Amino acid sequence: MENGNKKENQSTQLGIYAMTMIGVGYAITINNFTVGANAGLHLTFSKGLIAIFVAWICLSLVWIFSGMMGAITHKNAAIIFRHLFGSKGGIIPSLCTAFCNWVWAIFDYWYVGSGFRNMFPNHQTVAFVFGIVLIVGIVILGVIKDITSLKWLTALTVPVSLLLFLVILVTVIARCGGISTFLAYHPTEEISLFLAINMLFGSFIAASGAFSDITYSAKSKRAVIIAMPIAMGVVCFQFLVAQFGAIGLACVDLTSLALSLG
Repeated sequence: MENGNKKENQSTQLGIYAMTMIGVGYAITINNFTVGANAGLHLTFSKGLIAIFVAWICLSLVWIFSGMMGAITHKNAAIIFRHLFGSKGGIIPSLCTAFCNWVWAIFDYWYVGSGFRNMFPNHQTVAFVFGIVLIVGIVILGVIKDITSLKWLTALTVPVSLLLFLVILVTVIARCGGISTFLAYHPTEEISLFLAINMLFGSFIAASGAFSDITYSAKSKRAVIIAMPIAMGVVCFQFLVAQFGAIGLACVDLTSLALSLG
């Protein structure tokens, strides 16, 4: 029995590849496009790149530190909070993390529903509800069998999503006449670089508080250290695609960008 439990625990542990794929799966969200577009639209192209790079460094550090708590203790976020702040004090950061993630999820679900509504203008209500039900169903599938389901779900969805983002990026650049169009861009209303970094960094920091719920299954701390910068790189890649779309086609969300490209 003991050997069987040990084998089961080993099968659910996450190595570098699995941890990276799950981290990237968490990183792919429609909300990133809206935030990236709004930041990129109010910066010159070069300043936009600087903001994205700084946001990547900051996000990587925060997610590494957050993930390491789970990897070191092998406990989920709620238990870690109770150890740090006591049984009652731990409720506060748990509620804050839950609230932030719920708000983040609501925006994401709304964007997915709106995307389907835009794709089917003759059946807007049905399309909106279908989009929300679809994304909720995918989330439920991702938690039914805990880590096991996350492994296969991200293995299926991550490559397709990354390919889609790359195709959009290349198409936008080609449609707008090359990279020179973006280098020559000057916004009519420019925001400060500091504000842009705050927008990009703040848009995805909320989810970091609960990521030890995944990393407590990490095989090693090295898996977390390698996976988190890659995952945050995907977040910033979405910011970059959104910046190109906002400057080149004046689209501030993924749906309008995809529709404008046909």
